[in-house]
Amino acid sequence: MPSTRTIALYGLLIVGVLCSLVFPAMAGAQLTYTATPVEPGDDPARIVNVSTNVSNLDTRLADLNQQTTRPIVQASQTGSFEGNVTPQLASVLEALPSQVVQYTIYNGSYYQWNTTVNDDGTSARIRMDPINATSVLDAVAKPYDTAPTDVQTAIETGSVESGSINAGVYQRGSSYYTVAAEDESALTARVLGAGVGYVLTPVGRGFIAVAVGILYYRYQSPSDNRVLTVPRAVAVAALSIPITVVLTALEQSPSLTRFITDPASAFVVSASVIAGVLIHQRRWAALIGTTVGVAVLVLGANVLANGLAGIIFGLGFLVLGFIAGGISLVYGVVFGQEDSDPELTNTSGAQITE
Repeated sequence: MPSTRTIALYGLLIVGVLCSLVFPAMAGAQLTYTATPVEPGDDPARIVNVSTNVSNLDTRLADLNQQTTRPIVQASQTGSFEGNVTPQLASVLEALPSQVVQYTIYNGSYYQWNTTVNDDGTSARIRMDPINATSVLDAVAKPYDTAPTDVQTAIETGSVESGSINAGVYQRGSSYYTVAAEDESALTARVLGAGVGYVLTPVGRGFIAVAVGILYYRYQSPSDNRVLTVPRAVAVAALSIPITVVLTALEQSPSLTRFITDPASAFVVSASVIAGVLIHQRRWAALIGTTVGVAVLVLGANVLANGLAGIIFGLGFLVLGFIAGGISLVYGVVFGQEDSDPELTNTSGAQITE
């Protein structure tokens, strides 16, 4: 019967594989997208739901009092407002930058939207010009001829199964269609699942490296009383790099930066096995040096891939890696001790005992 240590290693391997599969499974999940005809006189909310260029001011201002929304009332009646605004209204305006939102809906009517909020958020310039629904549809609709194949299929047949479609308004001839996921909750669940999977992917690959590496040394040298030494722990940790590179290459259209950031992130998790061995040996100076070296490696890799923004990403993966690496650390401590596992035998078949 397998020993507790062997079961623990295979358990870690299974957890690592499962963590590595979450992202591709969620990102590749098929959803039903539907295409629905839309007319200029239809509910404007249908356009707002699929276009980032159109926003619903009625919804955003619903919780604000009449005094706070007075600048919006003035802009809608006279075409513009320039003056002081409350912090609450400034927050709404800052969430609707003119670079993204070109049209708004106010009191059920469309307006061309342009706004600027000063740096301290105390004053703003608002411009609202009435515009008809047809002009808005013409402006935000994407042409059918250049739309992705899945979008064209949805417009032709009414729906399509696809991994991912950008929701939006599309124009075919004189007709307009809104294309979006049939079940928004399923889309939200997939996006959240893919996000969690993206975070868990390097964790899983780090676990795979730890489990495979220790299993190799465990059975390659069964007569050794100590499975992990510091050099072996370093080799186990480094195994996460080729494992991650290969598994990333097998994914569908991975970005080039992930070939840098993913191995570095997985290495944080697997490198904790080195820390576990060093803790067992009470080599505190080496432990501090290893920790600092891993941190510098991960931050450097993320900066190389993402510029200065990589510092933020790197710090995030460091925190996650050190937390998840606590499991690898335990394996380092346990397998850095003398092994009295009765499952393993020496080369002559005799049991290895302490």
